[in-house]
Formats: sequence, structure tokens, C-alpha cells
Amino acid sequence: QLIVMVSCGLIVGWRWNDGLGRALIAFGLLLLLRFAVIWVGVYLGLILKTPESVSGLSILIWPFGMLSSAFVSPQNMPRALEIFANWNPLSSTASAVRELCGNPGVAGGSWITDNAMLMAIAWPVALIAVFMPFSIRAYRSLGS
Repeated sequence: QLIVMVSCGLIVGWRWNDGLGRALIAFGLLLLLRFAVIWVGVYLGLILKTPESVSGLSILIWPFGMLSSAFVSPQNMPRALEIFANWNPLSSTASAVRELCGNPGVAGGSWITDNAMLMAIAWPVALIAVFMPFSIRAYRSLGS
């Protein structure tokens, strides 16, 4: 998926401006977030009892993508949504990737937006630290 996304970006004119090394770090951040989100999905898939409930859960994923700085500046959102968007792990990763690729995005002004690089690592590590053990425990309880 990352290869398709990068290929489409290159076709429409996106470029990384600060060298291949920083672009590879940016791709690493994207993969780290993806790995963390996979563990959240594994856990939820293990605790939900029916295929219908798992598919219904996918509707809840959309707000996390839409309420982030990936598509729109949180400063243009109502205050409550702005706070949610700024603290969204996807926003931190998107801002860090933009910075690493030399394509600065939305100006911040808050601690969370000013420390996007740190949070692009901290959010996924925290999600993995929480959901990997939960997933393992839920998987082990399936046999009981």
C-alpha cells in the first residue's frame, strides 16, 4: 500500500525535498504507525464475537482519518475537533512525514504540533505497548 501511495504521489508531482535518507525515515514512521494500528485491529478482531460486529467496527475508523491533519488544517475545524485532530496519532505522523520530506504542512502553535516528530514515534510505541499484550492475552483465552 505504501508503494502504491508513493507512486501515486510521484505521478501527481509530489517530491521529497530533503534527500532520500530523510524520506526513508518518513516511510519508516508510516510503517511504524501501520504496525501499531494492526495490533489495535488484531485485539478488536479477537474480542468481537461475530463477523458483522467486526465489519461494523470499520465505520469507526473513518473519523480518525478524517479528523486529522492529513487532509485539512485542524485550525480550520471547530475547537473540539481541532483538539481531537491535533492529538490524533495520524496527525503527528503526517506532520513528521511532511517535515522529513521537506514539505512543511500545517503550522502548529501547540505542544503536540510542535513536537510531531517525537509524537510520531511515541504514539505507535504506546499503542503497541498496550494492544500487543492485550492481543496476546485475548488470543490465549480463545482456547479456554
